[in-house]
Amino acid sequence: MEDIPETEIDRIKERMQDIIGQNIPIVRQRVTCEEAVETYRQMGLEDKIALLVTRPHLYVTLYKMADIVGYFYGGLAISTGYIHLFDLHKYYKGFRVAVPDRTAPTQARKRGAAEQNVQDFQGIRALGRYHRRLEHRGAQLEDSRRQRRRA
Repeated sequence: MEDIPETEIDRIKERMQDIIGQNIPIVRQRVTCEEAVETYRQMGLEDKIALLVTRPHLYVTLYKMADIVGYFYGGLAISTGYIHLFDLHKYYKGFRVAVPDRTAPTQARKRGAAEQNVQDFQGIRALGRYHRRLEHRGAQLEDSRRQRRRA
């Protein structure tokens, strides 16, 4: 794996700012595990299904943002507009998302402890998957609009 270029990090940060600027609602939904599995099956997300079937719970909490559905272990903001302070920093061959620390809520963290870096890496992987799905969905919507205009 090659180092991610600064230009790519800048492009991702711009896209994140765009999503924040759209103030997209993040909707919390409590559903049965069976409903969640069916939702993920329709989306082709077998990895999410594998995770859910290991949990012995009747209900799970899903979060929906636009047409993206996710399962998280903690609470989320109610919309993307709540995210007003973050930064991206090169980290090894990739990057990490720096968020404010509770002790300094007005500035993004420059460096984190080892356990924070692991959490950042997991968030980055999820962000990358979300970014790819969002770009794919945007292309689908654009194709759909073109077809309607032709009709």
